[in-house]
Amino acid sequence: MANDQTPSSFMDPGTEAFLDSCLYDKGIRDVPKALHDQMLQDLAVRLETWLMQAVFKKLEEKDAQPLESLIDKGANQQEIMEFLQGRVPNLQEIFVQEMVNFKKAYVGA
Repeated sequence: MANDQTPSSFMDPGTEAFLDSCLYDKGIRDVPKALHDQMLQDLAVRLETWLMQAVFKKLEEKDAQPLESLIDKGANQQEIMEFLQGRVPNLQEIFVQEMVNFKKAYVGA
């Protein structure tokens, strides 16, 4: 059976709105809903990878292996965020700046 998830079922509304604005600013408009939803899902995966790479660079060496182990064990997003919040100063600010950088890279600005 096909995946009937909408973007809202797997990401928070703020992230969905951000990714939707990335598509819009890239000039991707008026596409069929199914294609739009798939594009949002694909972009969400790319954003998550981008953010994790940026945060990983900010981790102290002693915290890198425990994070990798947590991810390998299949930790959910909340567990990973709790781990990072205790180890990466200014985590939210890093995410905000990296989202700006992601959008610039995606849109080509």
